[in-house]
Amino acid sequence: MELTRGDVDQILQLIDRVEFDVIDIEWKGLKLHLSRDQAAVRAPAQDAVTAAPGAKDKQQEAALPVTEEEPAPQAQITDTAVPEGCTGVSAPTMGTFYRAPEPGSDPFVTEGATVQAGDTLGTIEVMKVFSAVTAEIAGTIREIRVEDGALVEYGQLLFVVDPDG
Repeated sequence: MELTRGDVDQILQLIDRVEFDVIDIEWKGLKLHLSRDQAAVRAPAQDAVTAAPGAKDKQQEAALPVTEEEPAPQAQITDTAVPEGCTGVSAPTMGTFYRAPEPGSDPFVTEGATVQAGDTLGTIEVMKVFSAVTAEIAGTIREIRVEDGALVEYGQLLFVVDPDG
């Protein structure tokens, strides 16, 4: 499997949006070690990796400039308050938030929809792995606080649910 420009962009977005001291990423044959602490920097000899024939060419190709794609919409974290009597549903992980199971299909939920505990409200994608965002309680979706395709942070408020009374 080859690493695409979209994969590289997604990795860079993740690295840019997450606070870390040391991070190791291994994905599609790519091994990446980043450290913001000089003491944690490893010597290259510690990470000796045998490259497959042609891998160097692909690495050099990936470093070439390419035309910019339209950036993903940014989540607007303007209001984190949950109205009294309501419950918030937060992002279980950081990544790209999707309201529908696939492009062009109906969203999992809309504002005003009735949900049961455990119902899927949306998904978050991180490096081609999808995590479901589920309702924690039964109720009515009062607000959807993020746009489809927006990058979201761990713990960011995504939905406001008005519990059934």
